[in-house]
Amino acid sequence: MDASQKRAKRRAKKAAAERKAYEKQQKKEQIEQYKKDRGMGKGGNNLHDFVKTFLVFVLLFTVVFTPIVYAKTAISEISIFGDDNVKLEEKLPLLVSSDSPFYDAFTNSEKINILLLGVNPPLTDTIMLAMLDTKNNRVDVVSVPRDTYYHRDGYNNAASNKINAAYRGDPLNSAYAVSDILLGVPINYYA
Repeated sequence: MDASQKRAKRRAKKAAAERKAYEKQQKKEQIEQYKKDRGMGKGGNNLHDFVKTFLVFVLLFTVVFTPIVYAKTAISEISIFGDDNVKLEEKLPLLVSSDSPFYDAFTNSEKINILLLGVNPPLTDTIMLAMLDTKNNRVDVVSVPRDTYYHRDGYNNAASNKINAAYRGDPLNSAYAVSDILLGVPINYYA
């Protein structure tokens, strides 16, 4: 075998080795692409990572929110209305006449209406009616806009015909005005 044949043989061997390495690299790239397409990535299985992350999240969620739910349950069982046998309507007369369409419904119920006033003399800037339902342990609040039209005899300008002008230093004036605006809803207390 002469030198040229030996070189040709070495080149053929080298080319075969390069072709084999190229095919091996191609196969490796195909496997990586397959894993990537299937959501498996280089680091392994992304499903496995997802399950681990999900379980950690569930564990943290349980550890954090279990005491919160327990505390909420314990707090919700506390009666904020005091003794159930007390009838506040008997202790304080209602701020509405007995011919109101709501009079019977409210005097025979276990609801307490409290008028909340935010006063900036001689006007009320905030007017809210809180309705406490002692039977269902529920609180509802109605906000009355301070610019609500409320006509009063003897007051003819626009500023005096707003409900916030009814106060004039006496919260009973506001209580009567709110009761009148809300179709005679009885008001047990004001604050």
